[in-house]
Amino acid sequence: MKKGKRRVDYIFYAAAFALAVVAWAFSGITFDKGMKDWRDGDLIVQQAPDVPVLPVFGDAENPPVHMGIITLTPDGPAVIEARDTVIETPLKAFLAAGYSKDYVVYRVPALDQAGAATVVAAARAMLGKPGDFFLDETHERLYSSELVRLAYLKAGLSVGRTDRLRVLARGNRNVEVQFGAKWLNSEPCRKRYLDSAQCWNTVGGYEVAPPQWIMADPQVAEVFATPAAPIALRIAQPTSMAGSGTQEQAPPALRP
Repeated sequence: MKKGKRRVDYIFYAAAFALAVVAWAFSGITFDKGMKDWRDGDLIVQQAPDVPVLPVFGDAENPPVHMGIITLTPDGPAVIEARDTVIETPLKAFLAAGYSKDYVVYRVPALDQAGAATVVAAARAMLGKPGDFFLDETHERLYSSELVRLAYLKAGLSVGRTDRLRVLARGNRNVEVQFGAKWLNSEPCRKRYLDSAQCWNTVGGYEVAPPQWIMADPQVAEVFATPAAPIALRIAQPTSMAGSGTQEQAPPALRP
C-alpha cells in the first residue's frame, strides 16, 4: 500500500512540475535577466562610488553615475572606461566594480556599423590616459562621459551637453568634502599658487559633460535595464542637477 501511494505521489509531483514548465514557457518570462543584444558602441551605465572623480554625478542619496563604451571581443563584451586610467574591462569585472550589479544600456540608433567601429577605435586610442579627478577641460586626462563624448565626436555625433562644474555641484556636500581634501592636487592651482577658494573659482568654472545628459540626449535611447536598476540610471537629471545652467554656486567654505 505504501509503495502504491509513493508511486502516486511521484506521478503527482512530476505532473505539477510539467505544468509549471509549460506555464513558464508560455509566460514569456526568462530566468536570464542579462542583456542579450550587445553591440559595439553601446553605452552602459552603473553607480560606482569608487571612481576617482569629484562626485558631481550623484548626490547624498545616490552614488555617482559612471558610464563606459561596449566593445565586442572574442571573450565576450568588454567596457572601455575611464577610472584611474582609461582601461578596457571585461563586462563581468565592470559590473563587479559598481555599487551593485544593476545597470542600464543606452544606444544611439543613428550609429551604423562603420560608425560603431569608429567609436570603439577612438575609445581604444585613448587607453592608458590618466583619469581626471577635477573634471578639467583638457583632454589629457579623462572622466567617463568625457571619453564617451570624444569617441562619438570621431564618428560625427555630438551627444550630451556641458555645464559649469560649480553649477552641477550646487548643494552637493560630497563635492565640498572631496574638493576640500584634495584641492592641493590640482595641477593648475598648484602651479599658480592658489589658495583653496581661488582654486575652487578655477575648478568650478570648468565645463563638464555629465553622464546623465548623455543619457537624456534625444539621439540616445534606452535599450535595456536590469529589473532593479535605480531611477538615477534612468532619468535625465537627478535632484542635485535639477535647474542647473541658470544659477552660479558661491565657492564652498573650504579651509586651506
